Amino acid sequence: MGIDQKASLSIMDYILENIQDDGMLASEFCVNIEYEKNRAKSEIKFVDGFSDGGMMYHCATNEQDAKPLFEVLHLISNKKFEEAQNLLDVYFCDMQSVDTLSIIDDVQKWIYDNSKELNASNIANFSFHMLSLSRNIEAIKFSLSLLELFDLSDMEECRIAIKNLALCNEFTLFCIFAINSWPDKNELIFEMAQKVRGWGRVFAIARLEPETEAIKKWLLDEGQNNEILDEYSALEIANKINIAELVKDKNITNKTYKNLGKLISNLLTEGPVAGISALDNKDDVIEQYLLRAAEQKNDIRDYEIIYNILEYIHGLNDNPKQYHLKQLCGALLVTVQCKKTIEKALEEGDGFYLAKNMQMNYYEAALKCIKKDPLKHINLLELVLNDDTDNNNKVIDLYTQILPLDKIATGPEDIIGFGHELSTDILNLSSILSQLFDRPGLGEKLLICALNSLSTQNRNSALNVIENWRDKKLEISVEVKSALQKLKKVEVNEKLKERLRNF
Repeated sequence: MGIDQKASLSIMDYILENIQDDGMLASEFCVNIEYEKNRAKSEIKFVDGFSDGGMMYHCATNEQDAKPLFEVLHLISNKKFEEAQNLLDVYFCDMQSVDTLSIIDDVQKWIYDNSKELNASNIANFSFHMLSLSRNIEAIKFSLSLLELFDLSDMEECRIAIKNLALCNEFTLFCIFAINSWPDKNELIFEMAQKVRGWGRVFAIARLEPETEAIKKWLLDEGQNNEILDEYSALEIANKINIAELVKDKNITNKTYKNLGKLISNLLTEGPVAGISALDNKDDVIEQYLLRAAEQKNDIRDYEIIYNILEYIHGLNDNPKQYHLKQLCGALLVTVQCKKTIEKALEEGDGFYLAKNMQMNYYEAALKCIKKDPLKHINLLELVLNDDTDNNNKVIDLYTQILPLDKIATGPEDIIGFGHELSTDILNLSSILSQLFDRPGLGEKLLICALNSLSTQNRNSALNVIENWRDKKLEISVEVKSALQKLKKVEVNEKLKERLRNF
């Protein structure tokens, strides 16, 4: 089914058409791609829920004039539903610059202030039917926000419609708003949280009350995993499961121990939202976790978490408690078992950064991994490039041979390359270039390829390297200079044209 055919369906029908056997939508399902919001020519396509997530967690809502929606509400109240829907579609026609989250409070306040003049039954009826009929994302969110003013929990058709919309990360938040006054809302939010993996799960967990042990167990075992960033929910979950008490249990299972470790690891990240610094009794939580670690069988992930805790404590002002925590970390990291675990991980192509931080010999194992599968282990490149020029050339030659340089270097286009058939190769090339900053002459074939790449990302990466070499007065070959001059004549991106004037 082509995009235009999809867009001719109501959004509800499109969702129903894509529900899988497990009762969920596929991870790649994105209503924004199919319904106008991401129809612009921009390569960057945002996942469902991204815009609302950005406003909820990172920035204020947009300034918007809600007055046109007051006229829509008058039409709805007077049962002029078709006119109201048309005006609603006009208001939300540009869904990239107009959003419901920014006007929801103004609209609800206006309704309360004018409730005596409005027909509540007509507003509820219109809003319910819009859930199934509309092809406008924001119009559906607007309708869900109106339903928040009513308790329709006894209306089975409405329950089903909201549950179906909640399967889509773009609507989960507003479905939660819609059931705000329902007596069983927490049970429904729990159900919603389990059936989404993206922003919808983040939104649902933030509003889920840990009323039962089943909810707490799910939050730790499954809820902390999402397809956006696990860190968004880490602090919420830590507080809701009462991590300070749970981690004291000397009889916890190994599975619970590992899930606690993952949660603590996410808290230690301290981004993109508040983490362990905002956790009450954080030193006690860390201490109890380390005591549990001494009682458990640890694998490479567990030792990485323990090392990350040590790094976190090193960044704090010393006090007796933190000195004690450092001792606990050290006692676990200097064991024979830890050393054997790291050595075994290295043999299996894992644990390199812990080995490096523990000052263990990792070089041969890392080099072996890269030789076996250069692209799979591209993240190890920085660990194997050293002062040995011959070695470095041999390593980089592996990538020169395996990357489709002729397909990448087809001349400049004004695209980043997201979604392109070569997108992975484009990303890999830029990743390799980032390792060439202090190594003039290394990887020149890759550098020249990047200067001729169709991707603006590659060309920018190449200029970053050359700029670094130039600023450090490192030698730049005739071949690279020639490719640079050629690019000046054919560059199509305005920002890169401006940048090239400095070369």
